[in-house]
Amino acid sequence: MESRSKLEVLYRNPQYTEQYLVEQWNRQRECQLQELTVDNSAALTTKLDKLVGYEERLREAEYPSSTKNEEDYNNPDLIENRWMMQVVGSLSAEEERALHIQWSDLVIRARQVWQTVAQAPILEAEPLDDAEMEEEQIVGEDNNYIDFNIEDDLYDLEDLE
Repeated sequence: MESRSKLEVLYRNPQYTEQYLVEQWNRQRECQLQELTVDNSAALTTKLDKLVGYEERLREAEYPSSTKNEEDYNNPDLIENRWMMQVVGSLSAEEERALHIQWSDLVIRARQVWQTVAQAPILEAEPLDDAEMEEEQIVGEDNNYIDFNIEDDLYDLEDLE
């Protein structure tokens, strides 16, 4: 109602005709639409920039993942491990216990064979004592190797002159 009363006051003034008011109204509306368009396009531009940034980061994040998946797919050990896990997962509890017992027995026999062949207890190795360390160093010195240090060779040549 307040706006209607203001319009009536403006109608009484001879300067403000109906045509003038309609033109002013349209001009004001056009200015508001332009401002909204500018605001919206600026907002859309910033949103688009953000989306492009998100897309680039997503691609960067997907690249290592996809190459890792390809490497995993082509890795025969991983394929065999997956297959073994499927086989083990399909075993019943009794079959799994029997397989575990067979495996444990195989490990024990392998340790016994190793101890007879290597004549050293497994998992009971001790560090070298001082005498053994000196012996290792002497053996290393006996196996002379070619020293490619150029500076030493230059000094040797100066001694010859």
